Amino acid sequence: MVPLIRKYAFHMILAGHRFGKSGQKRHASRAYQLALQVYKGHGWSLAEDHIHYTVGRQCLNPQQIEAACHALGALLKPDYLQTAAQQTAYLNEFIQVHQFLNKHREKEIKTSTSLPVLPLPVIDSNQIRVLVDTKDPTENICPPVSEASHVTFNDDEVHHAKWANMEEKLVQSAFGTTHAMFRPTNLLFSNTTNNTAHLQTYCDDLISLELPLTNPLRIPVLLCDIRLVWNFSGADGNLSNLLMTNNNPLVTTYILPRIVLNPSSSHKVVLNVKPKAEGMLTIEGVAFDLRPVNVEPSAAVVGLVSSVSGRVMLSLQGPRLNATQQERHGKVYASDKRLSIQVGPRIYA
Repeated sequence: MVPLIRKYAFHMILAGHRFGKSGQKRHASRAYQLALQVYKGHGWSLAEDHIHYTVGRQCLNPQQIEAACHALGALLKPDYLQTAAQQTAYLNEFIQVHQFLNKHREKEIKTSTSLPVLPLPVIDSNQIRVLVDTKDPTENICPPVSEASHVTFNDDEVHHAKWANMEEKLVQSAFGTTHAMFRPTNLLFSNTTNNTAHLQTYCDDLISLELPLTNPLRIPVLLCDIRLVWNFSGADGNLSNLLMTNNNPLVTTYILPRIVLNPSSSHKVVLNVKPKAEGMLTIEGVAFDLRPVNVEPSAAVVGLVSSVSGRVMLSLQGPRLNATQQERHGKVYASDKRLSIQVGPRIYA
């Protein structure tokens, strides 16, 4: 006999509805999640949205609040069948549930907890570009000074290979030969450069990251207090700024006050950090406050603005390798160390 999988899922939905009506929220959540295993990934987007939203509502209790956050977070996705009004309701519900979760954790643990990982905005980590040894954005020099390297994010990377070839010829002309370990000077790193080695910089040199932020929803979202999340390993041990402000003696973190991401659009932002001590600086993600754009002015005055503090983690993958037979038969990728920066001693001018 052929198993009737869709009929089973439909009856599990009916059972979950009946359990919810009778106050058995745990059984209702279990029934809906069993049905989701059948509908998920088969194009039944409306059924998936209904299940996720219902599970999020059924799990609104201290014991299952994390499951509610996960279910409501799955609704914040690019879906052509969701209206702007629906996505606004989903976003507000998601923020309110996360606020409830944070209050519950603070009540239980009595201390600040780790920032949750949020589904918005979407960041394509492989499109991140890193620029080292840049000018401090807070310095206003008049008349403006052009750095000797003159490397910016607006440069055309097509010319970088020409400059590297010219530098190699210059070294060969000066010393008669090119060392086997020769590496051309490069300040701008992207997915087109060789990133198998750690980036090198020095104390008090600014590090800038250009990140493409994408809003997949049909409604605008507001990001406030945007900053890089890093981990610093030095002589005094490991230190992270996940729950800290920019007042740090080892690494200065620059904060972007706010940015509005328009519906179904991408926007590039530049975030900066400045190491103050020797060690290894690893950029792990981006932290921010997520808020809906349409907030009543009276609510902002009395402090009733709905927002949730969270982060988006960054993960890089190098190009696929095919030099050996094993690499060609399997999926082997090179390491990408764009976000791992070795900080050397301060250079005095």
